[in-house]
Amino acid sequence: MLQLSDLQLDQLVLDDFEVDLPSPEEIRQRDIAVIGMALRVPMADSVEAFWHNIREGVGCTQSFPIERRRYADRFLDYIGKSPERTYTPGGYLEGIERFDAKFFRMLPTEASLMSPDQRLFLECAWEALEDAGYGGPRAVGTRTGVYVGHVGDLAGYNYRQLIDELDVDPLMRPASVPGNLSGIVASRISYLLDLKGPAMLIDTACSSSLVAVHQACTAIRTGDCEMALAGGVRLNLIPLEQEHAKVGIDSSDGKTRAFDNRSDGTAMGEGVGCVLLKPLEQALQDGDPIYAVIKGSAVNQDGLSAGITFPNAQAQTDVLVRAWKDANIDPSTLSYVEAHGTGTKIGDPIELNGLTRAFARYTDRKQFVGIGSLKSNIGHTYQTAGVVGLIKAALALHHRELPPTLHVQEPNRQIKFVETPFYVNSRRRAWSAGETPRRCGVSSFGFSGTNAHVVLEEAPLREKAPERRVPQLLALSAMTPESLRRLAQRFVETLPASEATWEQVCYTAGLGRAHFSHRIAVVASDKAEAVSALIAWLESGQLVPSTEEMQTVADAYMSGEQVEFQRVYARKRIDFVHLPTYPFDRVCCWVDVPETAQPARNEVAVTAEEFPGSVCTPSNGIVLTGREDNAYTDIERQLADVCYRVLGLAEINIQDSFFDMGGNSILLQIVFGHLQSLYPEQVKLTDLFAHSSIARLAQRLADEPPSPELAVEAERPEHSADDLHRLLDEIAAGRCTIEQALAFLRE
Repeated sequence: MLQLSDLQLDQLVLDDFEVDLPSPEEIRQRDIAVIGMALRVPMADSVEAFWHNIREGVGCTQSFPIERRRYADRFLDYIGKSPERTYTPGGYLEGIERFDAKFFRMLPTEASLMSPDQRLFLECAWEALEDAGYGGPRAVGTRTGVYVGHVGDLAGYNYRQLIDELDVDPLMRPASVPGNLSGIVASRISYLLDLKGPAMLIDTACSSSLVAVHQACTAIRTGDCEMALAGGVRLNLIPLEQEHAKVGIDSSDGKTRAFDNRSDGTAMGEGVGCVLLKPLEQALQDGDPIYAVIKGSAVNQDGLSAGITFPNAQAQTDVLVRAWKDANIDPSTLSYVEAHGTGTKIGDPIELNGLTRAFARYTDRKQFVGIGSLKSNIGHTYQTAGVVGLIKAALALHHRELPPTLHVQEPNRQIKFVETPFYVNSRRRAWSAGETPRRCGVSSFGFSGTNAHVVLEEAPLREKAPERRVPQLLALSAMTPESLRRLAQRFVETLPASEATWEQVCYTAGLGRAHFSHRIAVVASDKAEAVSALIAWLESGQLVPSTEEMQTVADAYMSGEQVEFQRVYARKRIDFVHLPTYPFDRVCCWVDVPETAQPARNEVAVTAEEFPGSVCTPSNGIVLTGREDNAYTDIERQLADVCYRVLGLAEINIQDSFFDMGGNSILLQIVFGHLQSLYPEQVKLTDLFAHSSIARLAQRLADEPPSPELAVEAERPEHSADDLHRLLDEIAAGRCTIEQALAFLRE
């Protein structure tokens, strides 16, 4: 039988071809490519769903979702708040309580004590990397920066407050600290993928995420990073309608009517957005997919105005002009502006005044620039508004269509549009080409007075690769069987309409994705053939083997072997393309509200009452493994219960070490605290090193003579807590083994 090692992988796919790149003169050294995007916005969990909604003019604001309202009511009742309450209508996310902890190498309890801000931005950052073809090892260890717009001051109850009010077990409190520090929102993805660029939060109120994009572009140009993730996250966990908390920009009915004469304020919205940025020249050389190009950007500050939160038209004019100069473009070549557009009586006229003054310095043309506001679709997502507006504009350039702004019946009478360069784009229209590439601007103005503007241009045209019927290998994988099925289904749904060649699809799936333990591999000569094979697999669980030589590689891949896809395409110059991203196996990770009328100590809800509308981890007991006869002592069951409560694991192998289960220095201290309560003065912290599995520690506590390989010297010198924490961190980082730690403790 032919083996993988018998093949010359770099000879399997022939018929080389070259792709012409734009000349260096056509590429400005300062241009930044938007190569990956991901988001979570009301009624859309993907870029594709988002584009469909805004293209079709879907209004996505509504009353507070019933499942989230039930939880909020239970929480507010529990802490003794008045039952007379109203929730603010707006644009809300679904499923914020769900998360795939296993995928991100976290324990269930760790995830349940982590703010959904961190969890959702981590998901979007991963998806943005995958969307660009930087899934798996391609991004690991790179000098990639992370810049996140995040504001906690106006979010009502944040997740840490929920944890505090619900009186989570005090022993578990230390584990909640990293998961609720705002600064770690940005560094989660850096930690997961060993990214070496700067990771930081930006807080300028509403303009935070567009300022984050500006900072990311600046960092790339100065060499602080070679790529950058930039975005924002905004949630409102318990959006109570409170008159005293309003800031004067709120819509009366949960709709944003930007530029309409009936406008009376902005609707509240939630959202998460992330883009992956890279120098355009390098992106073209590397064959990265490109949605749009950032030509330039600027930020400034209102300074003295009518009030510290009052917009300043002169400052807005200045930021536009400086952004155009940074982009080195003639603003008369712009044909669309994604405005800040809050739909307030004061804000919209001031914004149009600032825009008109800026354009008047360069042109006297009238009504040639469309203007719109995403807030009319999803509400004002505050610190996330800038980046989701940028994603909307990038998609419009990519699809060459201008999506409509909603709720415009009569233009605002305070704005004389016929005397300005602008018209309100209230219907979908084709984005016609001009003498220059299509260009647009994106504005975001902060309640803090910090303003940002970004100039975008359509991606440079690249020669379309020829489509040829050549056998290719499509490799798909996931961490769980269900996620693999959902990934296959996503390919079935998207491949028929994909403009990518079959070779580009397989190239991206092979080199641009991580490869997990559950796998399928389809050998086919085109996309239609692959879709048929995937449908058959989804229906029967079987793949029909191909007679092509590539089937040997497919069989090796499905058996778990590491396939060097770069060798398969070693003689090829192929572009990466946007493909479906990983379908997370998301389950409930949330602190629950106890049923008792009065506050009492509450366990972390990884197995407790369901979050309404969600399916949480089942609570039918701990499954113990690791012994063939399935006979476990009472002490082993006690220790397993401790690990279950601290780590959230429903299945535990008693032979696994605490560190193999996912423990870290904070969780070790919590386990130790529980053990001290169960076995006063019988357990030392060092015992968790010397007897690091349930089986070994249970033997130690039962006072049975340890076997020779478990023997530890009875008398050991005392070590400081700092020594122990340092060792735990070294073990967690993989720089030290348990045996090495024990050797140190015996010295």
